[in-house]
Amino acid sequence: MKLENKTILITGGGSGIGLELAKILSKQANKVIICGRDEEKLKKGVSEIQKGEYIVCDITKEKDVLDLYENIKKNFPSLSILINNAGLGFAYTANDPKLFQKASIEMETNYLGAIRLNEIFLPFLLNQNEAAIVHITSPLALAPSFSLPTYSASKAALRSYTTWLRRRMEGTTVRIFEAVPPVVDTALAGSLGTKNKMDATSVARAIVKGIQRNKPVIKIGIIKALFVLNRFIPGLAQRIINDVTQLK
Repeated sequence: MKLENKTILITGGGSGIGLELAKILSKQANKVIICGRDEEKLKKGVSEIQKGEYIVCDITKEKDVLDLYENIKKNFPSLSILINNAGLGFAYTANDPKLFQKASIEMETNYLGAIRLNEIFLPFLLNQNEAAIVHITSPLALAPSFSLPTYSASKAALRSYTTWLRRRMEGTTVRIFEAVPPVVDTALAGSLGTKNKMDATSVARAIVKGIQRNKPVIKIGIIKALFVLNRFIPGLAQRIINDVTQLK
């Protein structure tokens, strides 16, 4: 897929993978819009992006997403790529007294937020000559982590939905991509025992390359091997996941 002259919206674009994607894509795109809840992060982030704009939006709130849509329709009518990157996770033990509360937040952000955005923006994207939706999932969607049980579940739900959405969009102008990064060097990863974390810039570069090569599932770094291992020796894949995501 060509990225030149595209208008791109990235959720969770104020930091991490989202911001790195914005930096890279802005060198080719016509315009890159980042959105998120923290305006200070967005202001700082957009200062590092060529041809960048920001919009404050909490994707777990319907009104915010509807306002975002109206803003995009009015000011950026050529939008053709939506990157559902916004996500969060909590590391905890199974007897955490706030498990349900944390799980609800993860599901609202990581899974339901993406569905809300897609359903609102899909009619808009379907009117473009070439468009795409990109979801950032996780290897924990394949083999859940005992330290991140509900985060794993939210990403598994997103992965399943992505597979269905790709089938739903067959024969249309909208391509569906799933990017599966390894553990990335973020605040969440810092609470875990993972030693070999991948930097967000390298992950973003791999995602962009995968989109350009029209890879429906973009397996990044060691994730390619994990997919094979999970297929043939799932028990070993599960042990590896838990070894690298255990709490410190």
